[in-house]
Amino acid sequence: MWKFFTKITEKQTLTILLVGAALVVLSAFHGLVFVHLPITSEIWIWIVAGLGFLLVLLGTILALAKVFESRNSKNNFKDDYDIKITSHKTNDPVRTPIELRGDYKNMPKPGMVFAVERNDSRHQYYIKEELVFYNNNTWRTQINIGNGDDLPRTSW
Repeated sequence: MWKFFTKITEKQTLTILLVGAALVVLSAFHGLVFVHLPITSEIWIWIVAGLGFLLVLLGTILALAKVFESRNSKNNFKDDYDIKITSHKTNDPVRTPIELRGDYKNMPKPGMVFAVERNDSRHQYYIKEELVFYNNNTWRTQINIGNGDDLPRTSW
């Protein structure tokens, strides 16, 4: 059900929120008096305010639907993109700087995939450079690893 709402209003959520807020403000000021467009009837003030609140509520629900859908969506790089490192084998010792190369099946959007350094002794991960993808189903990046502590690093 959430997917249905997010597909229909993918670009309109902000517009719905803004129009709803504008209607609420319009009713609070009894129309646009400064351009001689007042709302003089009390019932119309309540109708405009109610419609505004409904639009703000709808926009909020749609925005939350997008958040929940993005949290629940499957984001599995192995299945979706099949990204592999070909320049090093898992657990090979490496020195800095290192050029990583590999291949992929489906090209991800720019800004989605970064090299990550893992420090086993500290159980920490460090985000490094973005992978550069080429149309021939290969990728590369060059990263510096470590922070001068001389702890061993591994590629994976």
